[in-house]
Amino acid sequence: MKRHSRSRDLLIFISVLLTLIIIPVHSQEVYDSRRSKSLFVEAGGSGVSILSANIDFRFIKGQHDGLGMRIGIGGESSKSDPIIGEGEIKTSLFTVPLEVNYIFGKKRFSFEIGYSLTYISENVKSSFRLINPNYTNDGESGNFIVSYIPAGFRIKPKNDGFMLKFNLGPLINYSAANTFSNDKLQFWAGLGIGYTFY
Repeated sequence: MKRHSRSRDLLIFISVLLTLIIIPVHSQEVYDSRRSKSLFVEAGGSGVSILSANIDFRFIKGQHDGLGMRIGIGGESSKSDPIIGEGEIKTSLFTVPLEVNYIFGKKRFSFEIGYSLTYISENVKSSFRLINPNYTNDGESGNFIVSYIPAGFRIKPKNDGFMLKFNLGPLINYSAANTFSNDKLQFWAGLGIGYTFY
């Protein structure tokens, strides 16, 4: 009787032990099969414009850090007065940032560096009067590419949750022949907030 009781107790103990080992391992396998993704809006940064909407993800599944990329879409519109005369100048930008980045650190506070190429479509329309009361210029439009080399930090959750990122670095304007900027190189910064999914 005692032998059967001990065998049964040993069998129950091994079953419980295996269950406690297998469940976390299985959960870890499910967890590792997911790709870390972040959806966020950013002011400035690689999106260049006032606001851009972006998706960011890591290349290796199950990792919260390491190599990844980000793609987005942004834009802005502004009005200003001409230097002389009366009227207004309307400027609109449409941007598509594409960035490769690397996150250092598995904890909530991480360091991030990257390199981005951003396509910018710019349209300028002006209407003003100096001598001719009805003069309207249909405007100028141009397409060009700028690059941004951001370095900054990212505060990310351990599980799904809100994230915050800030970066700064040089913005390189390859054409430097547009209203966006007449400088080939300028200091730039970005601030983003969003939600991270693991």
